[in-house]
Amino acid sequence: MPGLRHFRRPAARADQAGAASDRLAGRRVEPNRPLRGHTFLPAADDLAQIPGIAAVRRVQPARRVVWLHYFTGYCDWYVCGLNSDGEAFGYVLEPAAGISQWSYCDLPTMCLLVLPADPLLIVRRDLHWRPRLAGQILHPAGPHRSIRPTSA
Repeated sequence: MPGLRHFRRPAARADQAGAASDRLAGRRVEPNRPLRGHTFLPAADDLAQIPGIAAVRRVQPARRVVWLHYFTGYCDWYVCGLNSDGEAFGYVLEPAAGISQWSYCDLPTMCLLVLPADPLLIVRRDLHWRPRLAGQILHPAGPHRSIRPTSA
């Protein structure tokens, strides 16, 4: 991803993140790739730049780097942290339901989500997204609370 040089992680952490991204990338199962038209996850080198969720949670919300953007016709997910099992942490916006909050999501499950009768429901990755600070894209008056879903 061009532009990542501004947000490079220290070498010791990059090695750990690289190993985690290799495990995640190695489990790519994308039955919906033909419908989506692109891979769900970015390249392993780009995944290696994304810090773990625990590290992200220690950073002030406006200063968190948003590494990935996923969307449907109804919802947007801005990913700031990622664990090796595919659990992601970031900001979720679903205006119709009034959702605008920091939350968790499961990328492997999102990858499989599709409703053939509604092409707006397949989750796509924003291929033109460049990493930027959450404070640059999220409404400053929006809630900055975290939730963990009780069910998947």
